[in-house]
Amino acid sequence: MTEPLLEADSQRVLILAPFGRDASLAEQVLQRSNIATRICRDLVDLLHSLASGPGALLVTQEALSQGAAQSLAASLGQDPPWSDLPVVVLVSGGAELSSISNLTPLLESGANVTLLERPVRKATLVSAAGAALRARHRQYQVRDQLRALDRADKELRQAMSQATANQQRLQVLVALTASFAEASRNLPVLLDVVVRRVSEVIGEGSALFVVRPDGRTLGLDALYHPDRRQAAALRVAVTNAPLHIGEGITGRVIQTGTSINVTDVDREAYAATLPPGPRATFEGTAIRSMLAVPLRASGRILGTLVLWRTQPGHGYTSEDEALLQELADRAALAIDNAQLFNELQQQAEVHARLNTALRETGIERDRALAEAEQERARLHELFRQVPAAVATTRGPDHIIDFANSVYSRIVGRGPEDLIGTEFGEPSPELVELVKRAYQDGETQVSIELRVGRDRDVARNVDEALFNFIVQPYRDAEANTEGVIVHGTDVTELVHARERTRHLQELTVQLGQRHDTAVLFTKIVDAVAELLDVSITGLYLLDQDEQDFVAVAGRGIEAGMVGSRLPRAGSLAGRAVEQRRAAAVDDASRAENVVLPRLIEGSLGGSVAVAPILAEDEALGAIEVYSAEVRHWRSDDLELLAAFAAAAAAAITNARLFEREQQAIRDRDDFLAAASHDLKNPLTAIRGAGQMLERALARSGSVTPDRLAASLRTIAGATERMTNQIEELLDVARIRLGEPLQLERSPTDIVAMVKQLAATHQASTEQHSINVESGLPSLEGSWDTRRLSRAVENLLSNALKYSPHGGTITLAVARRGDTAVLEVRDEGIGIPEADLPRVAERFMRAANVRGRIEGTGIGLSAAAQIVREHGGRIDVRSGEGIGTTVTAQLPLDGDSTTA
Repeated sequence: MTEPLLEADSQRVLILAPFGRDASLAEQVLQRSNIATRICRDLVDLLHSLASGPGALLVTQEALSQGAAQSLAASLGQDPPWSDLPVVVLVSGGAELSSISNLTPLLESGANVTLLERPVRKATLVSAAGAALRARHRQYQVRDQLRALDRADKELRQAMSQATANQQRLQVLVALTASFAEASRNLPVLLDVVVRRVSEVIGEGSALFVVRPDGRTLGLDALYHPDRRQAAALRVAVTNAPLHIGEGITGRVIQTGTSINVTDVDREAYAATLPPGPRATFEGTAIRSMLAVPLRASGRILGTLVLWRTQPGHGYTSEDEALLQELADRAALAIDNAQLFNELQQQAEVHARLNTALRETGIERDRALAEAEQERARLHELFRQVPAAVATTRGPDHIIDFANSVYSRIVGRGPEDLIGTEFGEPSPELVELVKRAYQDGETQVSIELRVGRDRDVARNVDEALFNFIVQPYRDAEANTEGVIVHGTDVTELVHARERTRHLQELTVQLGQRHDTAVLFTKIVDAVAELLDVSITGLYLLDQDEQDFVAVAGRGIEAGMVGSRLPRAGSLAGRAVEQRRAAAVDDASRAENVVLPRLIEGSLGGSVAVAPILAEDEALGAIEVYSAEVRHWRSDDLELLAAFAAAAAAAITNARLFEREQQAIRDRDDFLAAASHDLKNPLTAIRGAGQMLERALARSGSVTPDRLAASLRTIAGATERMTNQIEELLDVARIRLGEPLQLERSPTDIVAMVKQLAATHQASTEQHSINVESGLPSLEGSWDTRRLSRAVENLLSNALKYSPHGGTITLAVARRGDTAVLEVRDEGIGIPEADLPRVAERFMRAANVRGRIEGTGIGLSAAAQIVREHGGRIDVRSGEGIGTTVTAQLPLDGDSTTA
């Protein structure tokens, strides 16, 4: 039943009492107690009224026949799980159970039924109705709670999905922002970096247009496309067609301040809106879809960033548009900063000219000083907001007249404390660059200079790497007045570059061909070197992927290799389940962190783990440990995850190589065994032919008996060879993915088994071959020739792997529409470790290799034939106690048992 149930009627009692005055009397009693009621005309009216969501039902025994009770029970049974509508039934006083048998369907349905014997006191009736309504009210409260939980669950899933998308988007933005920061010192280079990186991230071509000083036109300042010829053609086309604000996609973005997305469906309509010149230019290109967003910074629009694609049907999505706008905002900030830096240099020259003018006249000096002070305040504010270390000095003594907060953190002193002091920090090399820039009047550069950063109260220093530019500024007479020091923190970029290079070198080493044992050792050694730790462990999942097995370690006791690590609840298990790296900074305070035993000392520090994943398959995990408490940074975990991915590829390749080598060995063994098996019938044929030749040479004729015997030998050998060749052909078809073409016909499996048993019994004296069947015959629709070969393979295996004789039992039975054949022997059995793979092609158990000849295709061929018939084969065995192979075959239609 759909959600009925209107809360407006949740405190109303429906009354069904079609005979006598029960209905009116009950209504009067209940209404006097302020209980709302409604009298239903008949059962149909009552059932229809259930949709309004009543609070309870009051029904007389006479109103419910057995069929009516069944209908009411069925209707109540369709309510949602939280609903249990109370039903009060008035029955005759002193009535036997048999007299209310008509209520049995309702009582046995599990409905919430209360029986009241008549005559009923008014207080009892009111009490029963009130209790039913209160219970109904609680049911509605439960419903509201369930709905609230469902809404909360949906909101949580949406929030998690949005958080994942935001994280991926943030990673792209951070990487591109870092690229912009690297190129921020040179505006043309920065613009080229912007279009190239944006094109690589979102694709396919990218162009950047900047508003010209006149404020009316746009200029193409950077353009990139993977196809250089297309890029050159577009550059010529755009350069020849002047762009005005308000015209074309770029000019409209500047005018409206909003993005524009043109798909290939809208291409012709968009072209029609262009002036003749730009329209001809646009129609002459291969562009099919475009996306343009404004470059916004400091409350103004600097220009437009445009993307385009040439393939139809590949327009830009709203996600592309949002990502491009964020990239454009960050690029605009970098462009604005680069322009600001150029502007600051120009402002320094203006400042020098103002100082010269101040010396000329007093009145002009006062006015100019006021303006200069305002300009200085503006420049200081701009410098203060620059996300880089900035300081300016004045005069040959290099007195600091400005320092922002980033620079002050480098030297460990506040900006106010630095003003008026001589420039002498943060390093002698930088001091020398300041002096040289002032003396020579030329810009000085220092790349990746190591300086202190973020000194704490104890004067401990966190070292960092900065790129410094020391730029002289001049007065109106072109004399050097002071210098501007600009430093960009490149510590993380340098560290990331070095660690990435190191990771690449280690990945190349892992990619070399190794056996797995050597590879495992190289993996733990390499990750220890990469993350600068001395303790590592490599754990791979066992075959059923339940637990981890330690396969290699460094700094761990030798006995730990081969030990098991639980997957459930462990940090490694959580990393594999969540498919991401995890870490614990202080293992002594964490639960479910299993620590290894070390060669020296005990471990009470930190642990980090990354899952080893090969596409969708979890291979294991690699863990690194620190004997001291260590804070694992996000780049540590990213580097560990990247190395785990390289290790996954190396482990997968090593395993594939070993499997290929094993497959080659299996193939060679198979070809040798097949060659040997085919020689036996050829030898028999050759022997029979030679005997006939000798007989003809001696007497000139051959007796009919000898001729018949020789022909039987040749025919039998030929049949065996044919069967072997057909089996090899079936194996080849299966390996090519081709199903067997079965030739089904009515086949009696009991007769087949008896015939094969008799044939093989005649060739052995140390084995006893018994047939057990309570059925004279069991016929099914099967491929007689192939099924016979499958049974013969199973029987031949039982004889071959019972080298000391014993009893071979073939049992045939019927279970429903399935024929069941069991082949039991008392032979050498199969080791437990080989049982899961014993039915694979060319697979031979460890206890028979080199001892008993064979190809390893007998059981696998039999299993494939049974599977092609829609059945299956099961193998039970114990080493030294024999083997039982059970084949189950659907009869497939008409089958008879006599």
